[in-house]
Amino acid sequence: MGSIQQPSISNPAIIYDFDPPSKDRAALYGWDNTSPSGYSIDETPSGLKRPLRVIAVGAGAAGINFAKFAQDRLENIELTIYDKNYEVGGTWVENVYPLVAYLSTHQSFLTAILDKDLADSSQSGCACDIPSVTYQYTWEPKVWSKYYSEV
Repeated sequence: MGSIQQPSISNPAIIYDFDPPSKDRAALYGWDNTSPSGYSIDETPSGLKRPLRVIAVGAGAAGINFAKFAQDRLENIELTIYDKNYEVGGTWVENVYPLVAYLSTHQSFLTAILDKDLADSSQSGCACDIPSVTYQYTWEPKVWSKYYSEV
């Protein structure tokens, strides 16, 4: 049977009122963790979360959702997201209905000619063909005004 030994504290100024960090235990308790040939045991327990650098490709819906997941549930990571587009949004940035894109750039010209505001979405003729509720994140639900959203 072994005996329980009191730790021999070499530096009495450092006193822990909790379990001391693993890197300090060998010195704190007087344990020899180096072999005669110079091999030293790493006193870091397995399973510790080490810093990770994560790269995500794409800032569309999935990229945005992953960024939120990483922020809320992952620890000790540095996340970088790359996208080919000039702003986030994925397919919503790339695919703009031609009439809506035209209206957004030429609204003042058309308004002057036709004497009415064509930027009103009810006049654009564009609407989503999938229920609006499918275009939302579970972490940020929205009450939609229409079953099929309009542009």
